[in-house]
Amino acid sequence: MTTTKKRIPIGESDFKNLIEGNNYFVDKSLLIKDIIEDNSLVILLPRPRRFGKTLNMTMLRYFFEISDQDLRGLFTGLDISKYPDIMEYAGNFPVIYLTFKDFKFTGWEDSLSKFRTILAELYSRHDYLFVKSLSKTDKILIEKILTLESDPATLGSALKNLSRLLFSHFHKKPVILIDEYDTPLYAAWEHEYYAEMISFIRILLGSALKDNPYLEKAVLTGVMRIAKESVFSDLNNLEVYSILDRKFSERFGFLEEEVLELLREYQCTESFHEVKEWYNGYQFGPHTVYNPWSVLNYIKHVESGPKPYWVQTSSNTLIQIVFQKSDRQVKEDIQELLSGRPVTKQIRNDFVLPEIFQSQNALFSFLLFSGYLTALKISDTHPPEYELKIPNREVSYVYDEIIVTWIEQFNSLGTFNQMLNDLTKGNIESFIDYFSTIVATSFSYFDLSEKKAENFYHAFVLGLFVSLSDVYNLRSNRESGFGRYDLMLIPRDPDKHTNGFVIEFKAVNERRGETLDMAAGAALQQIHEREYAHELMSHHVHTIFLIGIAFKGKEVKILYDRI
Repeated sequence: MTTTKKRIPIGESDFKNLIEGNNYFVDKSLLIKDIIEDNSLVILLPRPRRFGKTLNMTMLRYFFEISDQDLRGLFTGLDISKYPDIMEYAGNFPVIYLTFKDFKFTGWEDSLSKFRTILAELYSRHDYLFVKSLSKTDKILIEKILTLESDPATLGSALKNLSRLLFSHFHKKPVILIDEYDTPLYAAWEHEYYAEMISFIRILLGSALKDNPYLEKAVLTGVMRIAKESVFSDLNNLEVYSILDRKFSERFGFLEEEVLELLREYQCTESFHEVKEWYNGYQFGPHTVYNPWSVLNYIKHVESGPKPYWVQTSSNTLIQIVFQKSDRQVKEDIQELLSGRPVTKQIRNDFVLPEIFQSQNALFSFLLFSGYLTALKISDTHPPEYELKIPNREVSYVYDEIIVTWIEQFNSLGTFNQMLNDLTKGNIESFIDYFSTIVATSFSYFDLSEKKAENFYHAFVLGLFVSLSDVYNLRSNRESGFGRYDLMLIPRDPDKHTNGFVIEFKAVNERRGETLDMAAGAALQQIHEREYAHELMSHHVHTIFLIGIAFKGKEVKILYDRI
C-alpha cells in the first residue's frame, strides 16, 4: 500500500488553504510565540520577496482572529501547539488584515482608487459592525468608504476608525496585520509619483499605529524599512527586525535541516548539493537560509534541474534601473561581485528611496534587503560595515540578465557579441568600428555632458566588459607601473585567452585647443610612460593591447599599440 505525498504548495500563500489542502508545511508557527512575547506594540519584519511573508501573516491572522469557526484545529500538531499558555491567545482578538502586494500602478490616481477598493473590502468583511446603532458621523464615514466615494483624508483615517469600531463591538483591542506595506512606495518611486504616495502612506499608517488607543499589537512586513522620518514619523513604539537581526531570523526562508527534510520527503536527497549551490547563501541573523520559493519549485520540477525560479517572479525593473543609473564605482563593485569577490560597504537599516542613487551605502543596502546580496558583519562602525557578496547561482543569473538587458538598449545583442569577440581576438580595427557605431547611434548628448563624459564612458565600457567576467578578470582604477590605469582585462587562463588589454580614457579639452587625435594620443602615451602593462606582464600574458579612447560628445577616436 502506497501513501500519497502532500502537495508542494507553490503559489499557496493562505495558511488556512495550505493546511486544509493537504499541502506540505515547513513549520514556522513559533513566529506566533515570538510575536506575543515581544513587548513592542508595532513590529516590522522586512524580508525579500517570496520568503514566506504572506503565508506567515495569514497564519497570524487565523491564529488571533475571533471567528464563527474554531480555527485552533489548524494548529494541531504544529510547534506552537506545544505551548498551552500561547494557545490561550488563539481566537481572542478582532483582526484588521490588509495586503498591499498588488500595488503596481503607473499613476497616483489609479493607486488611490485601489486604496478605496481594498479599504471598502476590508470594511465589508466587518459588516456586522454596521447593524448596530451608530453615530451620524460614523454612518457617513462608513457609507463613503463602502461606496468608494471617500476622499484621501477619510481613507487616511479608515484603519484607526475601524479599530475603534471593532473595540466598541468586542470590547477588545484589535490586532492590525499589514502585508507588503512598502510595495506601493516602490511603484510610486519607479513611476514618479512618490511624493503623493509617501504623504498618503504616512497618514494611513500613522493614524493607525501612532497614539491609537484601540490597538492591541501591529505586525507589518515589507522588503525593507523606509526611513522613519518618511513613513513612521514620531512612531516611538516601532521595533524593526531586519535580516541583519538575530530575532525572528529563522522564521522566514528555509533552514538547511528543513531543506534536507523536504528532499527526503520527496526522495531527491541526491540533489542536495545542487539545491545548496543554487538557492542557499542568504544570511539572516546567525542563520544561513535557502530561498523557499525556489526550493519548492525545484523539488516539484526536479527532473528539469535547477532554474532561476525566484528571478522569474518579478520583472527586476528596480534592479535594472539601479544598474543603468549607477556610476562607475558601482559598476566596478558589481564586476567584483560577479567575479566571486566580496565588496565592503556600510549598510543602513532605513533610508528614503530617492536616496538610492545619491548614496552608495543606500544603494547597496537596497540590494541587500531586496535579496540580491547577502552580508556578513565585519565592523561595529555607525552605520556598521558588512562584507557583501552574491548569495548563490540563481541570483548571479539576475545580474547577468540585467547586464544583457542594459546592453540591448544600446544596440542589438548580435552586434555587441561581435564587438567583444573582435576585441578579445585582437581584431581592434573591427572593434573600433562597432564601438563608434554604438556610441553614435545610442548615446545622447545629455549623457555625454562635458563634466560627466569621462566617467560616463568609463562606466559604459566597464558595463560592457562585465559580460566577459567568466574569462577575464576586470580591474578598474588600480595601480600598475607608475600610476593608476582606467581599465584592464587580465585573462583568467592566459593559455586559452592570450590577449590582455589596458584601456585609458581621455575627454577632449576644447578650451585648450585639443583635438580627438591629440587626446587619444595622450591617452596611449600615458599607458606607455607610466608602464601600466606591468601588471599584465607579471601574469605572463602573451599579447598585450594598449588602447587609448578619446571622446568629444558622440565623436570617438581610438588609438592602440600591441606589445
